[in-house]
Amino acid sequence: MRGSFLTSVVALSACAFFAPMQVDGANIVYAPQSGATVNFTSITESSMEPTTQVPLNGLYGQPTAYGDVLVFDNLNFRAQSTGPQRDFDFVDFVDGQLNLTIAAKANQFISTLLLSEDGDYTLQQSLIAPNAAAAQVIVPTVIIRVLERNGSPVAPTTYYSPMTFSTGSLFSITASDPSEYGVFSGSAAVNLVSLTGFSDITRIAVSYDNQLYAESLPNASAAIAKKGVTVEVGTDGVPEPATLSIFGGLAGFALLRRRRNALEN
Repeated sequence: MRGSFLTSVVALSACAFFAPMQVDGANIVYAPQSGATVNFTSITESSMEPTTQVPLNGLYGQPTAYGDVLVFDNLNFRAQSTGPQRDFDFVDFVDGQLNLTIAAKANQFISTLLLSEDGDYTLQQSLIAPNAAAAQVIVPTVIIRVLERNGSPVAPTTYYSPMTFSTGSLFSITASDPSEYGVFSGSAAVNLVSLTGFSDITRIAVSYDNQLYAESLPNASAAIAKKGVTVEVGTDGVPEPATLSIFGGLAGFALLRRRRNALEN
């Protein structure tokens, strides 16, 4: 079940969840990728995990571009909690921010952005002494900064788009519930032209801070993992000069015909 456990297990951990975390952090740089009409550059991960606890290939892992879709499918993004055999809860929390720059190739403008993620969770408890467990995706907000318009740098303007999860983002069981396995998925679909009012965007910076949370009481366990992240870009082509001249010629020809018809009449 989802949501009903928020006032019990999740509330018990509120102090731990919102308390400042003393970590040294880890910054990982991934190789740039070339798409069909855009380039994905400055792909980095800023992890809030201690460096010694971050896998060598990072929480997100090296992405690959397929067309204009940047795919992260080698993730190590996971939170897991196994309740101790004592009368208190155990919390695990993982936090990693993804940052990247998207630059349009020649004669292209960036018009749309779709960032999506999916994963799964498992909530288990002992048959002999069942107890409660919970897992949660802390819903992230996608941050977009416009860096360039029509090929020229501009003063960065920042926009925000929260992700939505059709599956919900909080999952929990109580002592009276059976163990549970499920999946989650979320996305943020952004029409940049509508959001910014600009139809000539050629470079943007994108970031979102992603967090997973797992908590369990004695004789229970919780695990939640992100399995995939994709960044899909939509572009609009700029008419080539030759095409523009053809359109201009046709328009001029139509105007000339109208003038001739007017004179004959």
